Amino acid sequence: MGLNWKCFERGEFIASTQSPVTAAAVAGMSGGGVVKFNGRIVWREGKEALMAGDSWDGAAEIMLERARAHQLERLNRYR
Repeated sequence: MGLNWKCFERGEFIASTQSPVTAAAVAGMSGGGVVKFNGRIVWREGKEALMAGDSWDGAAEIMLERARAHQLERLNRYR
């Protein structure tokens, strides 16, 4: 497993993680963090209905759903 979850604060790279839960924790602590999975934005803290700082697991679920959707879109594009 790679460090596919990248965390940014104000455009600056701050962390790479193996899990979306850890990425949610980092985003929640930063207060305005952005999380990318394989280069695609899957979370923007403060712009979501849920705050990652309030529920790491809830934010991680949303991030995983978005990451899967991006992967399916990518697979379907090359069929």
